[in-house]
Amino acid sequence: MRSSPAPDRRALARLGLWAGFVLALAIATFLGATLDRCDPRGNLIAFLSYRAGHDGLYAVDADRGTLCRLSLAGGGGSIGSNHSAWSPAGDALAWIDGNRLLLQRLSDPAPTALTEYVTGSEKPMAWSPDGTRIALIATSFDAVSRLVIVELSDPPALREIAVLERLPLHAPDPPRSQLIGSRFAWSPDGRQLLLDRGDQILRFDLINASADLLLAPGRQPAWSPDGAQIAFVRAGALMVARADGTAAREVAVDGEHPVWSPDGTWIAFRTAEGVALVHPDGAGERLLARGAITPINDSNATSYTWSPDGHYLAVLEGDWQHGLPGTNAISVVRVADGQMRRLINRGVNRAPAWRPAMPAGESRKAGGR
Repeated sequence: MRSSPAPDRRALARLGLWAGFVLALAIATFLGATLDRCDPRGNLIAFLSYRAGHDGLYAVDADRGTLCRLSLAGGGGSIGSNHSAWSPAGDALAWIDGNRLLLQRLSDPAPTALTEYVTGSEKPMAWSPDGTRIALIATSFDAVSRLVIVELSDPPALREIAVLERLPLHAPDPPRSQLIGSRFAWSPDGRQLLLDRGDQILRFDLINASADLLLAPGRQPAWSPDGAQIAFVRAGALMVARADGTAAREVAVDGEHPVWSPDGTWIAFRTAEGVALVHPDGAGERLLARGAITPINDSNATSYTWSPDGHYLAVLEGDWQHGLPGTNAISVVRVADGQMRRLINRGVNRAPAWRPAMPAGESRKAGGR
């Protein structure tokens, strides 16, 4: 009698992988159900994550390593964005869930809907420096994308600034949106707003209601904290220019997603090797964290974020050793020496955002341990 064929080892490996994934989700569901709300005085790093069976907004305390839950996706679904952003005062977060821009204050048990606009997962949003407005790209059902400002008044008010793009609905081969992966940059005084569209950076003067082309080619603008300079990307290189777009110079040959340190002395950026740092004059370039720093599927999604004191970076990295394919770890890296400390080992995590400040009258440590 012929013996049965040996099991396909690759098939068994795939089966084991999926079984492990299901078990991990079950554990996440149990743990997610027991999480407390976040300490309003905590040194928090917020992030979006698939836990407890669906998407939610979570935070980890950078000092204590404790995980807490801020909010869950409405209706048990997915949060329709790879972006979350703290208010400048550090007392609230904004993100997009489905078609709505939501505001979650740490003092409230549930978020507040600010808009009902349809928007895409790869469209940006950003708080104004004074925390009174949020800029975002709103795309309506007729495929018209607009730059809008949400005034955080009571009730919230929405103001259209400009039409950015009109895509044909019934074209046989519709063009790809030039706004995918776009990025906002507010000037520190809140008077101007930069936005990249395609390979050009537009400047909107919100006081005089005017717009012009600031830099071309160029994308991913980031304003320095003092408002004197703009970091951006041109042909794969990291550039720095004056605030008026003149005197552009290369500061790193290979660079993406510039993020200024709070004091303006460093620019963090992503390279093929990991996360690197460079001074605005091009001096002192060095690799800070080596490895696969995860950009998600969204070319504008955040993969690293500065601590308020500028001594640390929180980074999102592929967790191949402890996790499963598609999972990411969140670690804190000390700028002085590159020492890394793991905060979140596994999970389908994205968009880390370090709490920038505390409301008046509160106090906490600014960095990690």
